[in-house]
Amino acid sequence: MWTKRQTSHTGKYSTPHVLISSLISELIAKKTEGAWTHFEVISNQGWLKNLLFGKAPSVEIATDDFRTLQLNLGLGKQQSDIPVKWKQEKSGIYLIPDSDIAELVDWITKEFIRVTGNKDFQLAGWIEGL
Repeated sequence: MWTKRQTSHTGKYSTPHVLISSLISELIAKKTEGAWTHFEVISNQGWLKNLLFGKAPSVEIATDDFRTLQLNLGLGKQQSDIPVKWKQEKSGIYLIPDSDIAELVDWITKEFIRVTGNKDFQLAGWIEGL
């Protein structure tokens, strides 16, 4: 099961940063093993183009042991510097301690700005696996 798809630039989620922070907080609060939140940029042509072609920059965050988050990148081939303290597993997943959530939210926001080239990008997000 998943939550309703949410978008930035709405009353509840005024910016992508607010959307990312809110959904990650909700994911952690649910304490559901195997759940994750998915974020993707909404293309200028709208959400239907995202759905049909699936090439929008995206990021997934999963709970690991409720003290660590897993970061799965779908941002494109070249990510900017990922903090060294975030260990990368053989699978390519990065492990993020829960003490770094604020830094993670900032990093994701900056990466979406970088890959879109647009400070005012629109973002969609939802939680799956509940």
